[in-house]
Amino acid sequence: MSDQFNVGDTVVLKSGGPKMTITTIRESGYMGGGPIHAYCTWFDGKGVKTGDFPLPAIEHS
Repeated sequence: MSDQFNVGDTVVLKSGGPKMTITTIRESGYMGGGPIHAYCTWFDGKGVKTGDFPLPAIEHS
């Protein structure tokens, strides 16, 4: 598995969960400078959900 993530990639949490699509990748925190997070979107059967996750917490699906 590549450790590289790109917008549009399908990922899952390493701990399990639904397939998600990366919509944005950026540094977290005020004015950046924090850890890099992937902002993801997924559908849970009832509606569209979004969340942000640190890169070490996700893997390609």
